[in-house]
Amino acid sequence: MIQADRDAFEGFGILYYDIYGLGRNILFPENVSITDADMTAAVTCAMNMNGTGFALTPASVATLAAHFAVLRERASEPALEGALVNPGIDIRMLVPSIKVAPMYPKFPRQVMDMSEARFRFDQLLHYASTYGVEDVAAQLGIPLTVSKGWLPEGGGQTVEPAEQAPEASRGETPFANAKLLTLVVDRTQLMRMVIERLERPTRMHPAEARVAVGILRDIPTMHMPRIAFHENMLEIIAAAIDEPSAVLTDALERTVQHPGDVLKALTHIIRVKGRKHLTTRQKKVFCNFLNQYTFESLAGNFADAHPIDYRSLNYLSVERFGGVTLRQAMQAVEEGRFRSWYSQVEREWDRTAEEGFAPLLDKYMERPGVLLRSMTRLIKAGVSTEQLTEAMGRSNAYSLPSIVRTLTLMAAEDVTPGRNWHDDEEPDERMKAERIKRQQDAYKVAETVLRNLLERRLRTLDTPLQGKRVYVDAGPFSLLGSVLLPNDTGSTGTAYPPIGMAYRIPRDGRLRFFTFWDDRAKRVDVDLHFKGSLRDGSPFSIGWNADYNLAGMVTSGDITHSTNAVEYLDIDMNVAREQDVDYVMQRCHIFAGAENWGDIATCFSGALLVDSIDSNEPIYQGENLIFRDSMTGADREMDYALVDVQACYVRLLRGANPMFVRTRFTLNNYIDMLLTCQNAVRVGSSDEADVVLSVGRNDNKDAVCLIDEGFFLK
Repeated sequence: MIQADRDAFEGFGILYYDIYGLGRNILFPENVSITDADMTAAVTCAMNMNGTGFALTPASVATLAAHFAVLRERASEPALEGALVNPGIDIRMLVPSIKVAPMYPKFPRQVMDMSEARFRFDQLLHYASTYGVEDVAAQLGIPLTVSKGWLPEGGGQTVEPAEQAPEASRGETPFANAKLLTLVVDRTQLMRMVIERLERPTRMHPAEARVAVGILRDIPTMHMPRIAFHENMLEIIAAAIDEPSAVLTDALERTVQHPGDVLKALTHIIRVKGRKHLTTRQKKVFCNFLNQYTFESLAGNFADAHPIDYRSLNYLSVERFGGVTLRQAMQAVEEGRFRSWYSQVEREWDRTAEEGFAPLLDKYMERPGVLLRSMTRLIKAGVSTEQLTEAMGRSNAYSLPSIVRTLTLMAAEDVTPGRNWHDDEEPDERMKAERIKRQQDAYKVAETVLRNLLERRLRTLDTPLQGKRVYVDAGPFSLLGSVLLPNDTGSTGTAYPPIGMAYRIPRDGRLRFFTFWDDRAKRVDVDLHFKGSLRDGSPFSIGWNADYNLAGMVTSGDITHSTNAVEYLDIDMNVAREQDVDYVMQRCHIFAGAENWGDIATCFSGALLVDSIDSNEPIYQGENLIFRDSMTGADREMDYALVDVQACYVRLLRGANPMFVRTRFTLNNYIDMLLTCQNAVRVGSSDEADVVLSVGRNDNKDAVCLIDEGFFLK
């Protein structure tokens, strides 16, 4: 509600939770005099949020009133230029909505009643009017770009939904509870929030990283937390890259643990953020920071670095700005005079026939994380469950997020197609059979080891659940469908809920996926697909290059322009289940016009529950929104969500497909293990409970929110 400003931590306030759900909080000043008019404006703004999927807590309404009071008292100050000064604004105007028709404006009925001949003819005509015309022009030497091709009547046009009578109700859905926004005040609170955010094992959004950069210097060294999710270090340094040298240096000193982190940060800035070069000032900051390390530390990290990370040093002009030690370390690595740690491990592997596995495991324990990633190799070589359990139990270096994510993957019961699902040379059944045959036994051993390790760690946690009777409030989520992937991220950054969470779907529900994009500078073609399997293992696809209407699943048609473009995919759960559909993967793909999602001016995807497919109902029913994400990542293809048709849930992936549909270690299994290890008892109602453990956010201020607590994996 306030214009986001990268320097706002020095001024009036910051938008730490934008309306897309990227963060959680908004900062406002204290000590203001609130009038009745200010409170009325705040209540009006809060009421206007109805139907957006967001709501303010009661305390936050008062804080919002303080916001209007400050604007009223300080409206003439330059620092407030650009702030929202109209208290009567309808906040629904700030929430992205889709008011444009897809290719077929009466979707889905129009497509369901259409013959395949008509559907394919329309397709060919649409492609011929865009790509076809451009190809002919190119052959004639005429540079031509068709911004928008032929569409069926009414297709792609802006549609204003009919006004609903105030008393008209769309009925209750499992997703009716809005996501609560909390407004917070003062800089000290913000500092505590940043500390809490750094300790949370999920990826930061760039906006959160910019906030962290501005507050890091205020955090006393003794209170500086360990960054729970290593990739957030990269995001913070990237956010600080254009800040003054002192700020960039401070960000490096507060986040970097060893020279290898600097290489990864440089790679992130260059390859992910698309920075073509660094300024002289930036090169000097990085070189000066590296110059403080010893030769052994520099050479060891350089030798172990991935070649892509190591090549990022070329952007620093080390010969010009690097110190003697830095240059000598690079020379030693390039001449092969410094043996990497990984080569030492391979030497121990060569000796296992004579010396057994004990020396090898001792070497691995120098870097416990590498041992975690090498478990299946060790198991296949003959290392026993007892040997692995004993070796891994010696270290406290294993983070709970790493243990849980690895356990989830090791307990997978099946697999889904990978990103090359369109490659006919390797159908998913062949890949599934080969993977299961190769890994099944090793995975089961690893699963046992990791369960033992996780139980040991959970017993040491200090949580409000210890010794209590606990009622688990799942809310709209499916505990059996949700999985913990705390170290995984997608192409959409941080969002609520985390990747892996699954929403329940009514057995007779209709689920509608959508992707909207808008780019006026160029024509971008984004495609929406379903890829899935029947219960007998037979694969199927829904999309422009596959079936268009099959087993209760239907596409709205393929749009190739990028001026307010939208595509939909529907799945009727009843019909799909009756026709033995097992699961469906929903994917977004950039066909042409952009290299990655970040190259598109506006692009977001999501899913909603459909009340009715009556022709008078809008196609985009925003009040029934389940989830929505802005797509801003560096990929061009995204596995966005997975629908388990038989179990009736939809799981969020956001580009992080873990390659399985079902696992023996679900959120429900984790909660049971957590409560057992905390000597807590799970009860059947809140009336019997000492503590209510809410999976998601709700309006119960006394409940412990599992997601906000990071699943107790900090």
